[in-house]
Amino acid sequence: MIRISVYYEENSVKEFEQADGGKEITIGRAPGCSIHLDEGSVSRLHALIRFHNGGWLLERKASFGAVLLNGQEVENAPLEGGEEITVGKFSLRVNLDSSQQALRPQMTVSSGMSQEDDGRTRLVSTGVNALLRFEPGSANVSEFLMQSDVAVFGRGSNCDVVLTEKKASRKHVEIRRQGMSFFVKDLNSANGTLLNGSPVNEAELVAGDVIQIGEAKIQFSVENKDYFSGQDNFMPVPAHAQQPSAYDQNMPMESNYGYQQGADASFAAPGAQAPQAAREPEPQSLVGKFKKWYSSLPKAQRMRWLTILVVIALVGAVLGGPDEAPKPKPKTTSNQSASRTFDQLTTQKKKFVVEKYANLLKAHDVRDFAKMIDNTSEILTYVDDYKDTKAYEKIAKRGLEEIEEEKSRRALEEKQAAIRREVAALEEKGKPVFEKAYEDRKFRAELDAVIQEIYAKDPNNQLALQWKTRIKLKEEEEKREAELARQKEEQKAKAEAALLAVREIFQQEKYILATAEAVKLDDSGWTDPDYLARVSGLKEEIRQKLESVISPLLKDASSQRQEGGDLVKANELYKQVLKVDASNKEARSGIDAIRETLHLRAKRFYAEAILAESISELAEAKDKYEKCLRVAPDEDVYKRRCRNKLSRFEAFSSGSN
Repeated sequence: MIRISVYYEENSVKEFEQADGGKEITIGRAPGCSIHLDEGSVSRLHALIRFHNGGWLLERKASFGAVLLNGQEVENAPLEGGEEITVGKFSLRVNLDSSQQALRPQMTVSSGMSQEDDGRTRLVSTGVNALLRFEPGSANVSEFLMQSDVAVFGRGSNCDVVLTEKKASRKHVEIRRQGMSFFVKDLNSANGTLLNGSPVNEAELVAGDVIQIGEAKIQFSVENKDYFSGQDNFMPVPAHAQQPSAYDQNMPMESNYGYQQGADASFAAPGAQAPQAAREPEPQSLVGKFKKWYSSLPKAQRMRWLTILVVIALVGAVLGGPDEAPKPKPKTTSNQSASRTFDQLTTQKKKFVVEKYANLLKAHDVRDFAKMIDNTSEILTYVDDYKDTKAYEKIAKRGLEEIEEEKSRRALEEKQAAIRREVAALEEKGKPVFEKAYEDRKFRAELDAVIQEIYAKDPNNQLALQWKTRIKLKEEEEKREAELARQKEEQKAKAEAALLAVREIFQQEKYILATAEAVKLDDSGWTDPDYLARVSGLKEEIRQKLESVISPLLKDASSQRQEGGDLVKANELYKQVLKVDASNKEARSGIDAIRETLHLRAKRFYAEAILAESISELAEAKDKYEKCLRVAPDEDVYKRRCRNKLSRFEAFSSGSN
């Protein structure tokens, strides 16, 4: 029995149980998954857990999302109980019954896993190493077994492998280990790096990949010494177990553990005993001993011997004759195994298969699906199929799945009903708390606690979501009101400071500046009625003070306009008035009236100056030009002409000196 506790950010979400030998436990975002994890970082089919060779096996199925086992990324690994699987933001804690715990020593030998003192599983990287093979003359070694986490290749003498290729950079590429995976990374080399003929900056490596640097080619493979040293003691692999499941079609043919994906034997402990009827006899012939010796060799040596045997077979085929050497069987993978038929079996094995088939039919009659699975497994250990054994196997698996689904469905319905009752009680408890929290901030911590209790049991609860949304909107509204109040106080303080500054200027008797600054007070943006009344009062006070200053100027200007007065001085007095009060109508009308008179006087002086200049009375001409310049109004045409004439007189006077 396997039990999986699902947590979301340390909050318990659900419990899952399944008996040993049941259907595959699928984990993902798709609604049909056994463990449905509705979260954006989880793939539709992210991982699966399947019962295999008496134990449970975790396999990663996502193309991009990681699967962490006790904090380390894995592709596939056996489960021994006590592990924590991390998928996205979910944590899945695995518990196995005592019968599964007893299998721990068997499942850690060849899987690349070991046992911690606290019962949790950790990865062991020493059993799995990257092996790099180099073409002759392309490097200072022919093979490099990577035992550290990072290895650097290049022409530099301090690299782990020194390349002789001219196009290689001093530090060209690095290969690093991450968990049970290996990655190649180009170190900004001048000529780049190819992986299987395509340019690459960084990529994950799988066994059989070829890294090319210039003309040098490097073959990557993964070696698992524990697997090869213990494979002679592995249990025989049933033929049906070698067939990939529907989920395995997308898995790579060779995993990072160093064994082929379809080979179930890699999870059996050395020395494990199979049923007597299903065990192969120990090879005693010379050929059998040779096969055993050949299997114990490292992979590189096996490839060399296989090449020699192929050459011998080809020579024998060419020469022919009764002593022709038999061709060695080509190496097959789990997806390309040789066909095994009933007729190829020994008499003892045929008897065994017939007996198991009879037991299979009896189990089918009484709908004992577990016994049907046992009998089909033993039959398919020796043959690919016998009569309709595989059809019965499908019937048995479907029957077990239906039974388990029904159990799970009933248990799930009961658990969901209990959760709904608990959630309803929490909703009733939270309603009055929400009403108080909406009006008073001090109750919001209590409401948050109730919402967390509801979410722990129902993460998609709509009432809790509605409470959180309304409280959030309320807090945003309170923030806006507080900000507006702060801005209002700031604006008021700024306006009061500006009003005080204008009053200080007025008290310093700087009336013109005070008048200009008082006008700016209208743009302060502060519209408080009391403030606006005080601004108007200050403006009126300044205006009255200006009136007392302007009146004498107007009176003096008016007297100068009388018969015998000085119109130029009157014009200047009016200008002074306008500097103090630009809107003064009397001063403006006085200037307009004087301008025409002064224009005519300037015209007369200019004509007299021209006449004097024409008869060479230069002193008189200059005097007339100066009078014209003095009486001509600003921007008058005669003012400009007189300046030009006087500038010529000054130039003439300087030249004569």
